[in-house]
Amino acid sequence: MNVEPTGTEPQESSFQIEFFFDEVDRGQFSKEDLTQLRRAVMATLHSEDVQSAEISVAVVSGSRMQQLNLQYLNHDYDTDVLSFCLESEEDLGFLLGQLIVSLDFAKQQCEALGQQHGRPISLIHELSLYLVHGCLHLVGYDDHEPDDRSEMRRREHMILTPLGMTPVWITTDDSRLMNLDVSPEPFTNLSDERPS
Repeated sequence: MNVEPTGTEPQESSFQIEFFFDEVDRGQFSKEDLTQLRRAVMATLHSEDVQSAEISVAVVSGSRMQQLNLQYLNHDYDTDVLSFCLESEEDLGFLLGQLIVSLDFAKQQCEALGQQHGRPISLIHELSLYLVHGCLHLVGYDDHEPDDRSEMRRREHMILTPLGMTPVWITTDDSRLMNLDVSPEPFTNLSDERPS
């Protein structure tokens, strides 16, 4: 497993985000790609009033994700993201967590979404969506019920749009998820320091 710091962390940071690569070629990701992924995590943490966090992000192959999904959730298939909240101190605004995203799953989704929507879908945007989704799970959001899933998608849209990424989902017949009525919240300060 390769560890890759993004190289953009200031010396004193309220958010520490590290990237790991398992069964995935690190060379597929530029410094700008990692910065964009990191900003998606930071924007989510900011939006949920997390004051301080240590998040590890593992980018893994589809076969590795299938192994992990089976090991931890007893699901024998590849999936987009797994999230593990290792420690959370709500009163202090601290979060320690791990996100695992499947590069192969993201590539397959980009292809399917591109065909469905008639335009190419950015792999980094798709992975950013997975990271936002995983972070929302870390802070307590759930998506098992249609109303909860709709709220998560609304939050994902509100977080990603100001970053120049409009999330794209597979079309569904669930009317709660169609035509989301959202107004993006501004995320103008995405430095590592919390705004006063």
